[in-house]
Amino acid sequence: MKKSTCVSLLLIAVFATTHPLSAQWVQTSEPSGAVFSLGVSGTSLLAGTVNGVFRSTDFGDTWNLTLPPTILSFVEDFALDSAEVGNRNLFAGGQGGVYLSKDDGVTWQAVNSGLENREVRSLAVIRNETEGSTLLAGTTEGVFLSSDNGASWMPSGLTNLIVYALTVFKDETGDTIILAGIDREYTNLNNCIFRSTDDGQSWIESYSPTLWAGSFAIIPSETNGMKIFAGTYFSVFLSTNNGSDWTSINAGLNRSVYSLASSANETSGTNLFAGTFLGGVYLSTNNGTNWTEVNSGLSYENDYIYSLAILDQYIFAGTLHLNGGVWRRPLSEMVTSIENDIENYPAQFLLEQNYPNPFNPSTKIRYTIPNVIASETKQSQFVSLKIYDVLGKEVAGLVDEYKTAGEYEVKFNASQLPSGTYFYQLKAGEFTAVKKMILLK
Repeated sequence: MKKSTCVSLLLIAVFATTHPLSAQWVQTSEPSGAVFSLGVSGTSLLAGTVNGVFRSTDFGDTWNLTLPPTILSFVEDFALDSAEVGNRNLFAGGQGGVYLSKDDGVTWQAVNSGLENREVRSLAVIRNETEGSTLLAGTTEGVFLSSDNGASWMPSGLTNLIVYALTVFKDETGDTIILAGIDREYTNLNNCIFRSTDDGQSWIESYSPTLWAGSFAIIPSETNGMKIFAGTYFSVFLSTNNGSDWTSINAGLNRSVYSLASSANETSGTNLFAGTFLGGVYLSTNNGTNWTEVNSGLSYENDYIYSLAILDQYIFAGTLHLNGGVWRRPLSEMVTSIENDIENYPAQFLLEQNYPNPFNPSTKIRYTIPNVIASETKQSQFVSLKIYDVLGKEVAGLVDEYKTAGEYEVKFNASQLPSGTYFYQLKAGEFTAVKKMILLK
């Protein structure tokens, strides 16, 4: 899905950095430019871009353009209706409708009857072994359905809405449920996720009080029930009742989430990855309870992660930067680096003296958030760092968000303030510390 975001410039500049992890993201050779979607078919990795569809069979070392932009551009999503060799139908959607490949993305054919001149933003498949599959296409005009592999399309019961994301799953009784993530910004709707239990013929709103939903991920469990995650404008939401209700789970992840991906880990759990707007990639190993940045090697101009995909031992990230393209990182290194990082986290809070002091007009403030253990899970802390004058009036807010354990550094620019004595206060949980600094112009 695609959104435009406005960023306001503040008079007081604030920059925060954390210690990098040991593993690294690396950029693949191609495609260059913005990558809107990533897909997997067999051993093939597909990248949907403004310039068509690219295909790689060597984990991104080399790429070939297989669907040029003169046929399909701004490729927003892929869907696969079978994982069986020789029976895979791979679909790609974008500006130009829907295209079908029966050879893992080598060749393509148009399947657009009934979708002419419509922009496809999302795709999903309802698999039925006896009656055949039904293909769903989320467009800027609602959801369309096809029961003949895209040869013909009909509108569903969800119309006149921009549909950014679709997912299909079976509940504990074997019934099929479809979820659609929409943009409600210019509507009178209160929620951004719709739910269908009759193959898309009718839809009801699910409680999801956020502006839009752009991605889904599903983690099944034999003991704790199915967990469904939605990437939204307000971070990640979780449903444990098949998408009927949603709760926010954003400890350590206060960013818009454009993409989600999951993989099993070695302890019979699941790694859940979130691609964010201006925050890079985050990882949760406890079903979204806590999140950790995993951005080492990913340059700051490529922290707008629009798509994620997992193939074999790698995770791939598609960025929206003009020179961004596709980035790759081994799953094993990433999870191991987080485990090692947790072991090395400090054991106590600390607020250090700013440096330099006195200063003009900028100074740096370092602070430490310790590792807090609860049920063997690393927890985040809500942290605030504020600047006050001698009268106790707040003149700047530097930090006001959840932070995971680690050492942090913030740059404070006081160019808009007069000379004098100021105080900076750190609050995190029950911990509070105050130190004095002098601005000397």
